[in-house]
Formats: sequence, C-alpha cells, structure tokens
Amino acid sequence: EASYPSSHTMLICTVMGSAVIAVKRVFEDIRLRIVCCSAAVVTVLLTVIGRTLSGVHWFTDIIGGVILSAALVMLYHSIVALVESRTAGAKASK
Repeated sequence: EASYPSSHTMLICTVMGSAVIAVKRVFEDIRLRIVCCSAAVVTVLLTVIGRTLSGVHWFTDIIGGVILSAALVMLYHSIVALVESRTAGAKASK
C-alpha cells in the first residue's frame, strides 16, 4: 500500500483548514473564532506528530500531505472569495 502522501494528514489538514476559513466567515464573536481556530490547529498538530511518532509514515510522507492539503485549502479559499465577490457585485447592482 502506498503511503506517499499521508492520506490521514492530508485529510485532516484539508478539513481543518477549510473549517478555519468557514469559521472566520460564519462566526462574528472573536472569542469563538479563536477557540475554533485553535482547536483546528491543535488537531492538525496532534495528527502530524502522531503519524510521525507512531512510525506509520516517513516525515516526507507527512510533508507531502501537508503541501497537497495547503494547495486544496488555497483552492477552496479562492473559490469562496470568487463566489462572495460575485454575490456582492450582484447585490450592489440591484
């Protein structure tokens, strides 16, 4: 079974990265944002450390998962920003 990139790391980084973007858009309370974003970061860190220490993956497998996740999260962020700008433009023209 192929282990490059680490699918566990890629999944958790993509989901938590997307969650951070969603939390910043949905919640207005700054304390709630901080708590949610901190929980996401801790979850990612624990997963990365856990996968490395358990010996299931090489460190390069983990880094590969993080890099691919970062690309996916950036794509998600770009799509959300594009949709929001088009929605704001449509509302402004009415």
